[in-house]
Amino acid sequence: MQQRLKGTDNRVCIEEHLAEDCLLDIFSRLDHDDLDELSTISTKMLQLANISRSSVIKLNASTCFVLQV
Repeated sequence: MQQRLKGTDNRVCIEEHLAEDCLLDIFSRLDHDDLDELSTISTKMLQLANISRSSVIKLNASTCFVLQV
């Protein structure tokens, strides 16, 4: 019988069931916006997101407009 791993609010709690090195590998494939969102989940996610920031995907800027001088 398969036991479902759940957090306190009945959702699967990833941070408790994946090793930190696995999470860091996943986080390194995200961009800064994604890390900003993940960092709001918990203190542990915030710490891992901050560690991952140096290796995240660098997005190219497409266009920049100056609206006011």
